[in-house]
Amino acid sequence: MSRRADPTRVLVLDASVRQALAACRALGRAGHEVGTAGWSATAVAGRSRHSVRYHRLPSPGGPAAPFEEALAAAVETHRYDAIVSVDDRTLARLDTVQVPAPSVPMLGEPFRLLTEKLELAELARRVEVDYPATCALDEFIADGGRRFPFPVVVKSARSGVATPEYAELASGARVVDDIRSLDEVGARLVAKGHRAIVQERVWTSRKLNVVLIRRDGQSELRYAHEALRESPPEGGLGVTLRTVAVDDPGVLPAVEALERVCDAAKYEGLVQAELYVEPGRAWLIDVNPRLWGSTWFAERLGLRVTERAVSVALGRSGSGPVDYPVGRTFHHLSGELRWASLHRPAAPRVLELVRTTRPWDVFEYADLSDPVPPLSLAAGSLRRRVSRS
Repeated sequence: MSRRADPTRVLVLDASVRQALAACRALGRAGHEVGTAGWSATAVAGRSRHSVRYHRLPSPGGPAAPFEEALAAAVETHRYDAIVSVDDRTLARLDTVQVPAPSVPMLGEPFRLLTEKLELAELARRVEVDYPATCALDEFIADGGRRFPFPVVVKSARSGVATPEYAELASGARVVDDIRSLDEVGARLVAKGHRAIVQERVWTSRKLNVVLIRRDGQSELRYAHEALRESPPEGGLGVTLRTVAVDDPGVLPAVEALERVCDAAKYEGLVQAELYVEPGRAWLIDVNPRLWGSTWFAERLGLRVTERAVSVALGRSGSGPVDYPVGRTFHHLSGELRWASLHRPAAPRVLELVRTTRPWDVFEYADLSDPVPPLSLAAGSLRRRVSRS
């Protein structure tokens, strides 16, 4: 994104979420004017030195009208050029209201095709990308649970749903072993307004995360990292990540699979996806057209993913490809300790963490030039522990 005398003004929503802090830091360091917004009196990204102001808005989880009006007023008053949202519940709400500025991600039909899993399954089938067999919960139960074998995965068709009165975030995917458990988990999703779906469980020992910036049907940026450790270990949050080369023969099929799906959806802008891979094959598991949890890792590598995504949303000229170091490691320390605790005995896993962690590894939240956000998180955690004791 070119530098201008009048900096780009960007409002970063969901200020309590860690990728909002990453976006705030990245845009502020690039010289842009960054406002942050959240639904509580204070939020972690609002404490960043790169946030010039903090807006307390009505929660997107409540009625649409107050949220829409307050957001429009903030954008108009401070003349924000673009909005960045990182939370699926907020994105579900934004998809139901008049958005007052270009947004990251860009909403509309391509966004919905990538985030509605039944639509995504059909899209992947059309472009010959492997995707888990998927159907609606009621169809699976009507077939007596014989459409594909247990264990299966039950989840919401979309991570967030919104009506004029409320917006809800799904609690995540669950692996179940029998039709009774499936019915119970699905009923809880339906009670919260979600459409429950069932998917074939796909798992391999290697999981990749692929990130693209799409512009005019081309990938302006390609980036990938491998999940070395996940919590829970059988598939969950990536807590130890290592960068890999996108042109590596074991990685390239995953990158190309995501590109084919984006082409089929006519999607432009930032997209991140999780894929399980084995030699010669890649299964697309989840697509997130938004910033993801370890965004700050990519920003520290010099990829400027947030700034590039804003540039696409604003229709500005793009940047060329950028190289990144292969083999760099990201650690989410609290997540890694949870990972270790899930093993019995835990001590060998803790020793493994100590042995494989180096001072130059990139840690979440840690930034000596912007120390207040992590300190505020630590202080808040301490206050909660004291109040419970």
